[in-house]
Amino acid sequence: MTDRELLELIANQVGRLTTDMDQVKTEVATVKTEVAAVKSEVAAVKTEVAAVKTEVAAVKSEVAAVKTEVAAVKTEVAAVKTEVAAVKTEVAAVKTEVAAVKSEVAAVKTEVAAVKTEVAAVKIEVATVKTELSEVKTEVNSVKSIVIKIENDHGQKLNALFNGYSLHSKKLDRIETEVSKHEELILKGLK
Repeated sequence: MTDRELLELIANQVGRLTTDMDQVKTEVATVKTEVAAVKSEVAAVKTEVAAVKTEVAAVKSEVAAVKTEVAAVKTEVAAVKTEVAAVKTEVAAVKTEVAAVKSEVAAVKTEVAAVKTEVAAVKIEVATVKTELSEVKTEVNSVKSIVIKIENDHGQKLNALFNGYSLHSKKLDRIETEVSKHEELILKGLK
């Protein structure tokens, strides 16, 4: 294999590597967009996105190292092929991690939907309790009005009874006075 063929082979591999890296960059940008949409709901995803960014930076620095090593291609062709294979493995790992992050984002969205459903159920229960409380208040007001009516009716009846008792007491006093007068007259008539 000539140096030129070797350089073309390396250039092709670097081109493929650059294409793979562009794909990785595109997928990372997509993940960043999705994470930004979910960011307000899931604080835990931020840590994972930061980890992905760190790994992408590590991949970028490895690619830079590969480009530096391409300059010394004549002496290190075998090492470059080994490193390119390692980079491909890392790109596959990054793709796997991106897929995992997407799955986790979907799971978090499902959990948020479940929480929203539970909140709606709690709101319905609160509305039910409010309705029942309103019914209890209505019943309490009804009982209050009945008690007030009973107190008024009984108060009037007690007043009437007390007045009747007073009238009977006065009548008895008058009768007693009359009986006393008659007794005196009878006693005077007997003496």
